[in-house]
Amino acid sequence: MAQNGFTFYRSYYEAAQGLPDKQRLALYDSMLAYMMEDLKPNLSGASNAMFVLMKPTLDKSKTRSRVRRDSAEKESNGNQNDSVTSMSEECRVKSVEGRVKSDDAHVRDMRKILLRYEHFAGADYSTANVSGFRAYLEHMEADVIIAAIDDAAGRGQGGNYPYIQAILRDWKKAGITTMEAFGREQAAQEQERKDRRNSGKVTEESRNYDDDDDFLGKAGG
Repeated sequence: MAQNGFTFYRSYYEAAQGLPDKQRLALYDSMLAYMMEDLKPNLSGASNAMFVLMKPTLDKSKTRSRVRRDSAEKESNGNQNDSVTSMSEECRVKSVEGRVKSDDAHVRDMRKILLRYEHFAGADYSTANVSGFRAYLEHMEADVIIAAIDDAAGRGQGGNYPYIQAILRDWKKAGITTMEAFGREQAAQEQERKDRRNSGKVTEESRNYDDDDDFLGKAGG
């Protein structure tokens, strides 16, 4: 539904800053056309990915505007049923506003993730990748997802989404969904590597000692 105005959140501005000028202008034009004229965007690449991220918040802004407009129309027409109805509508507005604030942070987190992924994959990634990262963001901190991208990059797979998805799936299964849990896992792995190195060192020293005993035994004989 078209409307006369909408709230332009700072997260929109921040999300668009990573785009080239031409793509950023196309994104802004598409947002305005979608909100003011209810026209679907015709975007591609990174600008389309950003719009996909913003769309849920934009849609909630439309819902909030519609609720307020309907409420105003009822009041102007003198059609006030009872206070319960008014309270119900006010609750709906507050609920939408709360979700918008939450989505505002969600957009910033997704921007961080996508910029990191784009560093390795380039700008021509699919909306399916965006949806996939968004699904994991429902269960993981953004920095954990970025760590998975970096882990894949360390293995030469930074732009390989299925590879990154496999890492995220394993981490989620293992309960590594926060940076605190990630740090504990890293520390445990480092300790395990240190133990293996020490174990190998002891084994090598033991073998050398046995060789010395053999040599001394032969020399004595």
